Amino acid sequence: MARDLQDLDEHIDMPAGVTLERIDTTESLQLGVQTIAAGMPWPDAGRDYILDMVLKHGFVAHPSVRYYLARLNGQPVATSILYLASGVAGLYCVATVPSARGRGIGRAISHLPLLDARDMGYRVAILQATEKGERVYRRLGFEEVCRIHFWQR
Repeated sequence: MARDLQDLDEHIDMPAGVTLERIDTTESLQLGVQTIAAGMPWPDAGRDYILDMVLKHGFVAHPSVRYYLARLNGQPVATSILYLASGVAGLYCVATVPSARGRGIGRAISHLPLLDARDMGYRVAILQATEKGERVYRRLGFEEVCRIHFWQR
């Protein structure tokens, strides 16, 4: 899916009790990875590998990657990652823990990185949507431009 960022609404619809933050410490990155793992159907081995990498390397500021965390009443409940390359802003690892779904938190944690990308001069945002996430992204103005099929044994 893709979206032109020029007409992106400045206002983020914030559900009650939700705060959004940009991750900039190892501790908040650990919370972000744990939240991604809780919100996605990752096998334990995959989650543990990523957590080990975070612990090993910690938070590393990089101009082409930004991490985001949403909290509901202070508890981490959703994440997103923004990758910036070749003039395109990619939105990835958008995940909301099951107990917090259906409240607009996924939309909010997707909207903030898009605003940041636009403010940095990016015009186009892309992402790969799951069936559940597709309607959230359509409400944010994304349109389907192609389908990617994954095969696994």
